[in-house]
Amino acid sequence: MLFIYTDGGQAGDNPSYTGGAWGFRVVRHALPARGTRGDGGTLGPPDSDNDAVVLERTATLTPADLAVPYVTNNNVELYALCEAVNAVFALSPRPEAVTFCPDSSFALKCVRRLCRVDSQPQAIRLKLGAAWHALNRAPFPVHWELIAGHPEKGKVVDGLKHKGTEAKPRLYRVSQHNAAVDRACTACCADLTPPDWSEVAERPGDGLFTIGELVALKQAGCG
Repeated sequence: MLFIYTDGGQAGDNPSYTGGAWGFRVVRHALPARGTRGDGGTLGPPDSDNDAVVLERTATLTPADLAVPYVTNNNVELYALCEAVNAVFALSPRPEAVTFCPDSSFALKCVRRLCRVDSQPQAIRLKLGAAWHALNRAPFPVHWELIAGHPEKGKVVDGLKHKGTEAKPRLYRVSQHNAAVDRACTACCADLTPPDWSEVAERPGDGLFTIGELVALKQAGCG
């Protein structure tokens, strides 16, 4: 069983006119899965120093890449999961089973159910459609586990983050592999150059730019 951890990050604010980064890590865990949560959800295996990293990838995602004026956190989270799906289906030898482990419920729902896609740029919609069709034709079992991001925040006991209410507590796994992808995305974002709007002449009228103008500015190094 392979476990695939995905994450995304922003350069500056969300949404970001600079862009963001996406990444994933494919892992073969050394320890067995924990079982199920009280609500029936899956709890994957705890981390181990003997875990094997099969594949990892990180890259930037700019507004020009998507032909949009800015990049949102949902954009990079969803892009990361779609790229991970493509990579897993290209692995050789073929995995016996996989579990995708995003820390974004938005990305998980989009890919599993092909929903809430109208808000995404066309480039992501195309990737999402291809990922959804690949998953539905998968020649091996595909599982899902929503994990908790940012283990440094909140109450974490024995690798599990406690969420929900006191009456209905919910446990979500945290992972060093998710944290590693998050750090890689942060490092990628540091390489992005923020827009320099001071180089752009004042616009007459309302001062707003169309999407096409913003993309052209970005490609010219001004936005």
